[in-house]
Amino acid sequence: MKRIILVLIGFAPLPLGFLTNFFMMYRNFMPRLIIMGILILVAWFIFGMLSTKLVAQRKEAVLLLNTPAILILLSLLLQELILRRFFTNTIGTLVLYFYLPVVSLGNIFARITSVASISGGASVAFALMLITSYLGRRVAERAEE
Repeated sequence: MKRIILVLIGFAPLPLGFLTNFFMMYRNFMPRLIIMGILILVAWFIFGMLSTKLVAQRKEAVLLLNTPAILILLSLLLQELILRRFFTNTIGTLVLYFYLPVVSLGNIFARITSVASISGGASVAFALMLITSYLGRRVAERAEE
């Protein structure tokens, strides 16, 4: 049950992505996406720290927390790089909403390597989320020692 909770926590960026899209499309309000990306990374650090209470092994905790991000990134890469189009159904929408709060932060780093695309920004954002959750887990483990 604790493993399932960790995977469900991994879907946290999705509601924030829905809200971001809502404000951009229907309220003509452009949220500060870089600030939102930083907030997601802070939350990911905290989730990494909390994972010590849910799963004993570090690798398992980090992988479970990032399982939704991995699956959604693979779906995004499939749609953009292989199919060359995004699905016009719920899956295509969920993929874009999940990474919306963090993709602008990822694009900052992706531009350095000149890979500025949706999949490039999402890949860098995923790497940032993975590293952040790992660091949160390490900090929590050292604090328990």
